[in-house]
Amino acid sequence: MIETPKETEKNLCPMAITLVIIGGKWKLNILHFIAKGVHRPSDIERNIKNISRRVLSKQIQELLADGLIYKQVHSVIPPKVEYFLTDFGKELCPVLESMEKWGINYLLKNPKVAERC
Repeated sequence: MIETPKETEKNLCPMAITLVIIGGKWKLNILHFIAKGVHRPSDIERNIKNISRRVLSKQIQELLADGLIYKQVHSVIPPKVEYFLTDFGKELCPVLESMEKWGINYLLKNPKVAERC
């Protein structure tokens, strides 16, 4: 039986939807750095320890498809590409800031957790 959109909406948990959209090992980091002014893919890659170029590209494509970021291509040689938060993506900034604050507080109380990052 195929569910109608209304039936599907009733069965979806908003938290689960959020995790599907921003979940993944690197998406929050990517969003965080873009929000902080790191817009070029090479700079994002440099700021995220242990991310491969392939994984970064895939995560960026998913964030683009989900409407959280947009791509700006400058017509210069060599081509310059930058990513920015959409208005929808900017709505996540308070969440990202809260998570960062919580993480700092947790790290201060549990410094050994840094070994897992």
